Amino acid sequence: MEKIIPLQLIFKAVNFHDLHEKVGKILDNLKQCNDVISELLSEVSGMESRLAHFLSEYCLALIDTVSTLKEMLYQLYLKSENSGDYSLLKHNKLSKEYNEAVKKYYSMGNRLNELYTEFNQ
Repeated sequence: MEKIIPLQLIFKAVNFHDLHEKVGKILDNLKQCNDVISELLSEVSGMESRLAHFLSEYCLALIDTVSTLKEMLYQLYLKSENSGDYSLLKHNKLSKEYNEAVKKYYSMGNRLNELYTEFNQ
């Protein structure tokens, strides 16, 4: 006779509430960084201004990405608590939005690296 090993012994439960809280702190830090960048925009000009503007846009793209992740984690937390109506369709939609946001900030990151290199020459 075969013994069945409970899945709880193989896979650790994911604490979506804890992850949601941690991502929320990251989101707050990103917003603070963007506020600092926005304040600097009035103090710089030329290439510095160009770099700062793009850095702000990059930061906003990160904020968008992390916000989507935070929403996904919140919905998964609600689902783990047997509340809310987070369907697979909604999850797939948020996952698609998240992946598109990642692609956006990733491509912006490449351009930011180019601007940074240009700035330091």
